[in-house]
Amino acid sequence: NLLDDPDSARVVLEPSGGSSVWIDYVFLHGYVPEKEASTAHPVVAEEDYFRARTATAEWLSARMKDHSVLIVGSSLTDPPLLTALLDTKLEAERLGLLRTAVLPLPSVLGEKARDYEGRQLEKYLEALVGRMARFRVEVVFPDHFSQVGQFVNEVTVAVAESPHTYISGESRYGKRLLRW
Repeated sequence: NLLDDPDSARVVLEPSGGSSVWIDYVFLHGYVPEKEASTAHPVVAEEDYFRARTATAEWLSARMKDHSVLIVGSSLTDPPLLTALLDTKLEAERLGLLRTAVLPLPSVLGEKARDYEGRQLEKYLEALVGRMARFRVEVVFPDHFSQVGQFVNEVTVAVAESPHTYISGESRYGKRLLRW
């Protein structure tokens, strides 16, 4: 959430086919660039959060209504994010947009991991998956934080290739892994 507009960064990819593909990254809770100045004010205090809440939900809804979304680094409890997901659910379904959240198991469970055993853990994760399905979001649970970067990299490769080419092509992770 930002008091102005959320900061975003654009990455332009140039896959082997020659055409450019761009991906926008949005930093909801602010981003302080290393070299240039940010135009937005990061949310720092609870008062800032409540002041930015409605505008952030509207900003997200405007972007999610016709774009696929990959959510990384969210607990999926943030009201502006949930509001935007709910507001754009039907349009995303109609357009066949992908909406995926990446939640590493350690971040989901934290200290609770010791409290769950076998089937209890499975039921907990199933409940979270069911909850997010109502927002039309598929949840992916990597085992470790380090796997998030690999997942995001694979999404980037797939977007650059085009989904159909990626699924059957040589750039797919499993096929690259076999070449290594």
